[in-house]
Formats: sequence, structure tokens, C-alpha cells
Amino acid sequence: MNKQTFATKVRMLYEKARMPLAYMLVIAAVGLRFIPGKEYAFGALIALCLVMLSILFEIHKSVTSKESPRCFTSFTTATISIQQALDSYIQNTRNPSIRVLGIVLYHQWQMLDTYLSHTLLSPNPPQLNLQIALLYPDWSESAQLNKVFPVYANSNIASIEGFINQHKERVVKQGWNIEVWTYRYTPHWFGILAGENLLFLGRSFWDNGVLRGGSNGMEMLVTGDDFLGSQKIEEFQGWFQQCQQQKVEIGMNK
Repeated sequence: MNKQTFATKVRMLYEKARMPLAYMLVIAAVGLRFIPGKEYAFGALIALCLVMLSILFEIHKSVTSKESPRCFTSFTTATISIQQALDSYIQNTRNPSIRVLGIVLYHQWQMLDTYLSHTLLSPNPPQLNLQIALLYPDWSESAQLNKVFPVYANSNIASIEGFINQHKERVVKQGWNIEVWTYRYTPHWFGILAGENLLFLGRSFWDNGVLRGGSNGMEMLVTGDDFLGSQKIEEFQGWFQQCQQQKVEIGMNK
């Protein structure tokens, strides 16, 4: 459940109430004409104008501005934005959940290792649910996609276990749940999903017969945006679920 600031709650309440408020002010402005004291009608009219002005500004903004997707040339260039987005999500969510779909996590785990260590050692770390999926290291076709895949997959699984062992006391104390899953198929998507509404998505590509991922472009998608954000997030969730084929027994799960 997301935490909402008082200001956010007030803004959401205003968004829901302003149209009924506008109608009420119209009725008040007309009705008060028949009651002594024109200053009341004038006050209602001024309030009505302010409400209608904000509505007109929104209409103008929606017509004249065009939302642009956040695009990045690679995972490396997206790293700072991913960390900032995760910070905002974690700080405003009671029980945050992060799903990481990787090929062999070459770029993703390097970033997450540092980020999660910092988060866990912060004064008030959250109760985090982290689920990770990557290629099965011993899949016979893995090396045919890219000869380094088995090496990097094994290395990063070992690194994740090392992270859990290094921080085991705090991981247990804060109630962190860390799961690692593997899959056997040619990966075409990779990404990081924060909760249900924010996704950093990239796609694999072929480079002279070698499958690559992290050096490809990425985009940030949000539920309800103008660029099929909701649809792509739903598709990503489906693929992630499909990739949970074999659970890796590491650290806290042994």
C-alpha cells in the first residue's frame, strides 16, 4: 500500500471535487443574486472563475503539450534514473516489491548490489521483496547465444548469494525476501519493475550472431502513460512469471 503525503491527499481530493464545486459555485452565484448582500454573489463568482481557470489551463496543457517517453541509450545511461526512481518508489511504499528480469544480470546486478547495500544500511530500510530471474547457467543452449553467458550467470548468482551472506543479519531483521529464479529460453526482454506501475524495459539484440542486451536502449514506462505503458507492464509481468521456472536455493532459501 502506497504512503501518501498530506499534500498529495489534498490534491487528489481537489481533483475529484472541483467539478462538483464548480457547479455548486454556479448555483450559489445565481441564487445569491436574490439575497441581499451582493458581496456574497461576487465572492462566489470569483471562486468559480478560479476553479474554471485551473480547468482551462489543464485543457490547454493536454492539447498543446505532448508527453515523451523517457528513453536511454543503454543500461549504463539509465542507471542514475533507475536508482532515483527506485528511491522514490521505496520511500513512498510500505512494502515495496521489485522484480528484475535479466539475461545474465551483467549490468543489473552490478547496479543493484551497490544500491541494495546502501538501502539496507540506511537508517530506516524498508521490508523489501526482491525477485530476480536470469538464464539457467547450465542450459545447453546458453553458450550458443553468447559464449560468456554461462560464466556471467554463475558469477552473478554467486554474487547474489554473497550479498545475502554478507548482510544476512540485517536482511533477516528487516524481513527482506530475496528469490532467484532461472529460465531456459532465448531472452528478448530485460528490465526492472518497481511495484506494479513503473518499468525500465530493454530488449536483447543480435550482433553478428551473438546475443546482447545491456548495451541496447531502454525506456521508462509508467501505468497510464500515452505509450502503452500499462500494456507493456502487463506483458512484462507475464514474461517474468513464465521465467520463474526453477528456483535457485541460495543464502536464506537454503
